[in-house]
Amino acid sequence: MQIINRLLLLTISFVIITASIASANIPYRVPKTEGTVTIDGVLNDAVWADAVKIEANIEVNPGENVPSPVNTEVYIAYDEKNVYVAFKADDPEPEKIRAHVSDRDNIWNDDWVLILFDTFNDNRRSYNFFCNPLGIQGDEIETDNGGGAWDAIWESAGKITDEGYVVEMAIPFSAMSIQNVEGEQTWSFDAVRRYPRSVRHHIGSFPRDRDNNCYLCQSFQLVGFEGVKSGKNLEIAPTFSTGMTQSRDTLDNDRYGPLKMSNKDSNTGVTAQWGVAKNMTMSMAVNPDFSQVEADAAQMDINNRFPLYYSEQRPFFLENSDFYRVGNLIHTRTLADPEWGVRLTGKSGKNSYGMFTVRDSYTPLMFSGPHGADNTTLSLQSSGTVMRYRRDIGKSSNVGLTVTDREGTGYFNRVGNIDATIKFTQKDMLSFGLGASNTQYPDEVVSEFNQKNGAFGDMIYFARYFHNSKNYGFSLQTDGSGEDFRTDIGFQTRTGARFNMARTYYKWQADSDNWYNMIEVSSTYIDRREMSGELLNNALATRIWYQGPLQSYAVLYEETGTTRYNNMNFRSNSISFWSGFKPTGWLQLNSNGSYGDNIDYSNTRPGTGASFSQSIEINAGSRLKFNLNHNIAKLDVDPGRLYTANVSNFKIEYQFTRRMFLRTNLQWTDYQRNASLYNDEVDPKTNKLFSQVLFSYTINPRTMFYLGYSDNYQNRNYRKDRNIVDDSLIQTNRAIFTKVGYAFNM
Repeated sequence: MQIINRLLLLTISFVIITASIASANIPYRVPKTEGTVTIDGVLNDAVWADAVKIEANIEVNPGENVPSPVNTEVYIAYDEKNVYVAFKADDPEPEKIRAHVSDRDNIWNDDWVLILFDTFNDNRRSYNFFCNPLGIQGDEIETDNGGGAWDAIWESAGKITDEGYVVEMAIPFSAMSIQNVEGEQTWSFDAVRRYPRSVRHHIGSFPRDRDNNCYLCQSFQLVGFEGVKSGKNLEIAPTFSTGMTQSRDTLDNDRYGPLKMSNKDSNTGVTAQWGVAKNMTMSMAVNPDFSQVEADAAQMDINNRFPLYYSEQRPFFLENSDFYRVGNLIHTRTLADPEWGVRLTGKSGKNSYGMFTVRDSYTPLMFSGPHGADNTTLSLQSSGTVMRYRRDIGKSSNVGLTVTDREGTGYFNRVGNIDATIKFTQKDMLSFGLGASNTQYPDEVVSEFNQKNGAFGDMIYFARYFHNSKNYGFSLQTDGSGEDFRTDIGFQTRTGARFNMARTYYKWQADSDNWYNMIEVSSTYIDRREMSGELLNNALATRIWYQGPLQSYAVLYEETGTTRYNNMNFRSNSISFWSGFKPTGWLQLNSNGSYGDNIDYSNTRPGTGASFSQSIEINAGSRLKFNLNHNIAKLDVDPGRLYTANVSNFKIEYQFTRRMFLRTNLQWTDYQRNASLYNDEVDPKTNKLFSQVLFSYTINPRTMFYLGYSDNYQNRNYRKDRNIVDDSLIQTNRAIFTKVGYAFNM
């Protein structure tokens, strides 16, 4: 009986997939509607009866092009201003639907549906619109470089029913760059459903060829949209922000003075966006509040040679950020506190272009070398500019040019880079780039950080070859830069070194009812050297990666090698793991750790290190969420324990409605050092506590109200005069802030 069932399933799969492939050359025609559409999560408008109906019933992961366990229907229509999309997502067990009231772009652990539009039908870029069953939105722009965060203004609603759930969307053409033609347009698209139960079923509208690495090349097409245009899309969003900070001054012997006003500031600004020409959009911000609303998560910064990386969260820089993703040459967090900014993006035929320039209140700098990096911040105003041009070649290849420039009084940094991506086959891709920098620092930087006097420069290069197929793949990579290369609008933590890597892997894929969904085994060889040929580190690594039921995963990574630091060679053998699972819709657990050889960089000696991290996310009902992350690291050297470090982040959030939430964030840092084992004087104990409370009411990404409070505590540190440690915490500063903005669309 089991054999008959399997044969029947294979027959049904063959019929469905054959029918899908046969219809791939027949585009779906999208009708134009004249009626009104009410976006309320109920399919009772007349437009849906006339809309084109598309089925998304092919599971592409973990099953490979098999019938999906649930049925999904998609309806699409349009009028002069919007494209309308509806999903009817059936579910035999609607009580198991995972849906939470949350802030936008925070739905990824829920059930969700996605409509994806490649509006230029060129297989290079797509606009992705997501909704969970309650209509909570997520959106991104996806390219060959991955997905980029993006906040468009569009309308959505969703409702859970006795048969599953329904989602409706109204997406303005002004939210996307589209073809400005008089006749019909052809768009590539996909309709996707994520169905998370024991495994996360990924369901689409067309079968996927895992031997073809061009996803959009395989997609179906929509024909219609005759005469529609992006329009001028004039949006003006004034903002008002105000804040007050009280701080304590540090006195002699690490004592603190009383809290007193250190900053009180109000800003009135405006951000405007305008479609100045066909597929060209200009954004301008004058005296805006470019600051982040939510604080970065605390990271461990003990025994580090390189500055910590913090991701960009500010909307002005997030939009189209994928287009500027060129190695480490651009990292907009280095543009710290802009007073104004201008951004221009566009696409004409095979040509894509973008630029932005800002005036920064001060200037962060990083000084990289082969063994580590130092950094500082100058109280110097500077102007930062980034320009990027890309020309599409063939079906999915391209060539690009990037220029960055940062200038202030007595200072400049300029970088130029050319790059190309060539896809020889559906499985093979080569990308490479070559660039150069020219830099001059102010005299005080030259003397304090031992930098070169006058203008100096150097080169950077990279080349990467990838061969990826259904079960097997390999990659080769080489990159390097001269020691005098600088990219002050980027994040190049190491210079004066060359890096070579070779990696190969083999993958086994299984259906959702198996004890595993995917197992991958890979081997990697790494060799990094100074440009002179002196060893920095080399290693041979093996990784085993497992994915299975209960949305579980486990990765085991072993590395054997040698690291050279401060003219000494150190053994660097270690083993690491990453694991996690999501057994229900309300609980997610993740952990990782490592054990093995480490280096005490402060004192240049070998050590044995261990680290462990645990994160827990709990959804207590549909509106309340808890998130706890704890990290611990230890380092032992020959005389004994050098340090023990703990960093914890705790977040609790209550979502009153889809527009309003209250969030509390606590961050705790605890470093315990054996000061007698350090060559230089260090504090035996460092304790820090950060807290933030944030209230948010958001109508859309640019119409919002924020009210927040934050403060910092730390221990009184090492009393040098009495040689004791004071464990008590003292509040070092506190701040309250508010921000309000409103978007006028014309």
